[in-house]
Amino acid sequence: MQALHAQLAGTGVHATSSPSPERSGGGETRFDPAVLAQAYLDLHHQPESEWQHELLRD
Repeated sequence: MQALHAQLAGTGVHATSSPSPERSGGGETRFDPAVLAQAYLDLHHQPESEWQHELLRD
């Protein structure tokens, strides 16, 4: 994903990886569906200057 992210830099297309849906839930707060939904919304609203190649949540 890092290579694709770098290749698309400056094009207005954001390539990032995110947690797998199979890992959602399972008692871990960071994989709670509501937490992931907020993370995706935050990602959508990020300015291009802050784009990252991977969505990381604590």
